[in-house]
Amino acid sequence: NFLKSILNDKYPLEESIDVVERLSYVYLLHTEYCLNVVKDKDKALESLKKSYGYHILITYLMVACEKLFTSKKNTTQESLAFGLSMHKLYSGVLKEDLRLFLLSRLETPSNTEAPFVFTATLLAAEKIADIETDILLAYPYGTTITLGNENNVKVIDHVVYLLCEAHIELSREGEFFAHPITKLFPYEVLLWLKLREKSGLQNPHRYSHPMMRMPLVKLFTDMKKPINKPERLPLAFELLEQIRKKCPEVMIPDWIKSSNKVVVTKNVKKVSQASASGNYQAHLPEGHPDAEKLKADPFAYKYYKKNDAFTYEGLEDFDVTLIEWRLREE
Repeated sequence: NFLKSILNDKYPLEESIDVVERLSYVYLLHTEYCLNVVKDKDKALESLKKSYGYHILITYLMVACEKLFTSKKNTTQESLAFGLSMHKLYSGVLKEDLRLFLLSRLETPSNTEAPFVFTATLLAAEKIADIETDILLAYPYGTTITLGNENNVKVIDHVVYLLCEAHIELSREGEFFAHPITKLFPYEVLLWLKLREKSGLQNPHRYSHPMMRMPLVKLFTDMKKPINKPERLPLAFELLEQIRKKCPEVMIPDWIKSSNKVVVTKNVKKVSQASASGNYQAHLPEGHPDAEKLKADPFAYKYYKKNDAFTYEGLEDFDVTLIEWRLREE
């Protein structure tokens, strides 16, 4: 319902942009679900690509709608640091316009903003040797600077342990690592390790801190090549069209236009109405080749009130005429 309101122009520009960011979180959470619950790495990678697609859009919107982000100070440093870090972790690079945008937001921060300073410092560098900062980084972040080209994996593992402990401590207080997906996802540590890897330095094969052994974190530490853009990004075209009405500087990228062509959302037959209020799950007939794939799709779970018509946004990859919505027993 919230997405429908966004598309019906009932919310301001900030909300339209926020929903793009939320979708990047949703698909990252779904990646984690596929790894931990479904235990299907292929499905996890499909969701990871979609998360990447939305991260491409949100970082693009940060620059295209810069006036909004400049005036709206509650575009938190955490959100900015996470978005740009993920963009670099997915693609392996951070374009110059994004790097300059980030640096323009870095205004003589205090030690209480050490995670942002640390992340910004890493994002501004291509290799470990490129790291430059006039700001004295708080412990343990400053340790990563003083280590320089350290190649002793035991030392690196110890520093990673300290960074993870700092991440957990900061997630309990303040504005950093406040989002559920970032509380146990040390993206700033992964960024440092990827920068070391790109510099030809050796990283540990196994880490002593439990957070570094979580499936989602391990997916990134094991990643040896950049992720490709998704073939289709649900709702992206419609959201960008809505954002363009309020921010004319925004252009719809060609890869979004081409992916939108394969999406068929009109004239979908409504099978029936919800018989009772509650959480529903979409099912395909038993034995259907996509039955299990549908179960792992985040759009296969929705809340309906009694007599609501069932909808199929996000399920266009499946034969919606065969989908049956069943009330889930809680």
